[in-house]
Amino acid sequence: MLTALTVPIPRLKKVFDANGNAVELDYNPENSIQTVKDALGNSTTYEYDVRGNIVTLIDEQKPEHLLNKEPEFGIKD
Repeated sequence: MLTALTVPIPRLKKVFDANGNAVELDYNPENSIQTVKDALGNSTTYEYDVRGNIVTLIDEQKPEHLLNKEPEFGIKD
């Protein structure tokens, strides 16, 4: 008899800064961070290519950033 046990990968879901403000982390099915929400409820969303590299950063407070198009991030194709 073969029994399989599936255990979820432990992932950091919330961190706190020195002032006790929480930052929440959500993950995609590939276990990469998909959304980060700060204590004020502002979200930053990350999109990845097929290799797992971040290619898009969407910040509610700013226009969409395509990381591979912005030289200051140092990311190249």
